Amino acid sequence: AEYAKHITNSDKELIEKANKLYSKKEFKKILTLLINSKRESAVILGAIAQIYHEQKMYDKAEEYYLKAIESGDTNALINLGNIYNEQKIYDKAEEYYLKAIESGDTDALNNLGNIYNEQKIYDKAEEYYLKAIESGDTNAWLNLGIVYKEQKIYDKAEEYYLRAIESGDTNALNNLARFYYEQNIKSDKALESIFRYYDKEKSYFSTHTYAVILLWKEMFEQSYEKFAEWLTYEDAVNSKRGVVDYFTLLMAKGQYYQAKVFFELPEYQLKERYKPLWYALMTLMQDEFPVEIKKMGSELKQTVDEVLVEVERIRERYGSI
Repeated sequence: AEYAKHITNSDKELIEKANKLYSKKEFKKILTLLINSKRESAVILGAIAQIYHEQKMYDKAEEYYLKAIESGDTNALINLGNIYNEQKIYDKAEEYYLKAIESGDTDALNNLGNIYNEQKIYDKAEEYYLKAIESGDTNAWLNLGIVYKEQKIYDKAEEYYLRAIESGDTNALNNLARFYYEQNIKSDKALESIFRYYDKEKSYFSTHTYAVILLWKEMFEQSYEKFAEWLTYEDAVNSKRGVVDYFTLLMAKGQYYQAKVFFELPEYQLKERYKPLWYALMTLMQDEFPVEIKKMGSELKQTVDEVLVEVERIRERYGSI
């Protein structure tokens, strides 16, 4: 947590005690300690607000951020904006981000760009991301690239992803690899980018993207290994987009048997979780497994047909490299 630069010794002692409790995630004890202190200094009020905020107790967090602001804590302006942003109360978020900017908080420039981006007000998002970049906020390079991608201004999207990478933003390596994949261009560059990202940060996102790019490149065994690794991440099996994207490409690449292997892994129950995908696969393999396709209920037929249409679309786009 960020606190005011100048605090009293008694406040400092309280904050030190709170920090020790925070390391143990004892949030109730922190709140009891700080609230019972009856201190009305900006640093204590702001600390209380942040604990409520972290627990998504937005009404209480709002109450204490407002008190902190009244006590002169300008840091609370951006935090209050964040609360409203998280609840998608964009007009209030905008109000407090602008106040934070007026107080000299340049971090709020990027935050303001984000809420305009979320509302698809792209000209304003671009304006504030550029201001954030001018202020030295390297995170805004990637966000500006995303704004251009969403507007289908692909040359600028690529330019700003590359600038973000040059500025040291490793997350942009994932975005760049995905961008090349979605555009079906520069597959070697995509593989280079995602390898760099995965090598630095093995995560849910980097592992999935790596699996997809390897599959696109028809480096099948390596792709299977990475997808199996991705499945071990918490809640990966419930990520509909992550599972559907991979299996659709897997079927489009004609890797039916490997798709069947993944579906039949007992620990993930993918056949039950994604029945339309499973029966789309069985439709493609019905000459070998004629009995299985007969188990498909009529209620699934339309969805299965939609999956097969998507597989064919992906096959036409990515069928060969």
